[in-house]
Amino acid sequence: MEILSFILFITSLFCFLALTFKEPRNLLSGTFFFIHFLCLLIFLYEVFINHQAWLSSHPWIQFFLTLCSMTALFFLIIFPFVLILIYFIEGIRLLIKEGFHFGNLLSLLFSIGILIYILLWPQLRNLKTDYIETILYLTITFCTLYLLACMAMFCLSALLNTFHLKKNQHYNYIVVLGCGITSEKLTPLLASRVDKGIELLKKNKNARI
Repeated sequence: MEILSFILFITSLFCFLALTFKEPRNLLSGTFFFIHFLCLLIFLYEVFINHQAWLSSHPWIQFFLTLCSMTALFFLIIFPFVLILIYFIEGIRLLIKEGFHFGNLLSLLFSIGILIYILLWPQLRNLKTDYIETILYLTITFCTLYLLACMAMFCLSALLNTFHLKKNQHYNYIVVLGCGITSEKLTPLLASRVDKGIELLKKNKNARI
C-alpha cells in the first residue's frame, strides 16, 4: 500500500507540473494540484504507520514529515472556508467597482448560499422520520458539493495561474476582454484589463493587441 501511495504521489506531481508548464491556464491544473495534496497526505500516513519506530529515532525527519502532513491536512480542511470567504469579498468588491447588477451579485450570492446551507440546512432535516426529506437533503447535498468542487477547482486554477514559470511568453496576439462602460469612462474592471494588456504588449513588442 505504501508503494502504491508513493506511485500515486509521484504521478500526480508529474501530471501537475507537466500540465502547468505546458498550459498553466488549463482548469485541470487546480484539479491535479488538489489530487496531489490528497496523494501526499495518504503517502505520509502510510509512512507514519509503517515506519513509526524508525521515525522515533530520527526526530528531525519525523518533525519534517509531521509538518508536511499538517500543512496538507490544513489545506484540505480550510480550503472550502477560504473559498467561501474569497467569493464573499470579491462579490462585495465587484459591486463597489462595477455597480449593482444581477450578474455582479453571483459571487456574493454563491458564498451566502453555501454558508446558509452549511449552517441552517442540517438543522432543518429529520432523516429518521421523513423519507422524502431524506431524498431531498441528499440530492441538495450532492448538487452543492458538486458545485462547490467545480468552483473550488476554477478558483484554485486561477490562483495557480498567477504564478508563471516563464515571464515572457512570446505572445503573437493579446486579447483584452470587453466589459461594461459608464458613459465614456472605463469601469475599474475594464481599465485593469487594458492596463494588463499594455503591460504584456511592452514585454512582447511584436504582438498584436
